[in-house]
Amino acid sequence: RAQRRQPVLGVCGGCQMLGRTISDPDGVESTRAETDGLGLFALNTRFLPTKNTRRVRARKAGDSWLFGGLSTDVEVPGYFIHAGITRAEGVPALESIFQDDDAPSWQVNGAISDNGAVVGTMVHGLFEHDSLRHSLLDGLRTRRGLGPASGRASWDRDAEYDRLAKMIAEHADTRALHELVGL
Repeated sequence: RAQRRQPVLGVCGGCQMLGRTISDPDGVESTRAETDGLGLFALNTRFLPTKNTRRVRARKAGDSWLFGGLSTDVEVPGYFIHAGITRAEGVPALESIFQDDDAPSWQVNGAISDNGAVVGTMVHGLFEHDSLRHSLLDGLRTRRGLGPASGRASWDRDAEYDRLAKMIAEHADTRALHELVGL
């Protein structure tokens, strides 16, 4: 896909696999001290014993299919959840800012290939942002010779959880479920 300039996306561990090497000298994730990545990016990852889970805001830092027409001033909420450090050389995919820092500053995050086809980022939750998701889908539709989608819908996580809860209440044996979980 990368050689054919078709879209490739790696998020978190997927981003790390797109890089040159993943080292794990402390045995956090594996018994192997180091392994080769796919080599699509000049990224090197080193796992560390502690997991980093933080809310972030991200914004576009380079051109690619992922961000389509999204401007650099649009901030997308997301989060990190990983154990280690991934260092990139080259074009960053996103800039991210930690939401809980007293003195926040933008940091590069991930990478984009020279032709914009391969994108890697450590930020989870990007597709929950309506503007990014719509821009991405419209860009992919354009690649297929289709026009932008009409009737854009917003996505509401709480509404989806409510819909799921209603479906379970209507179609599952809730008494049996309560017994299974000890209620």
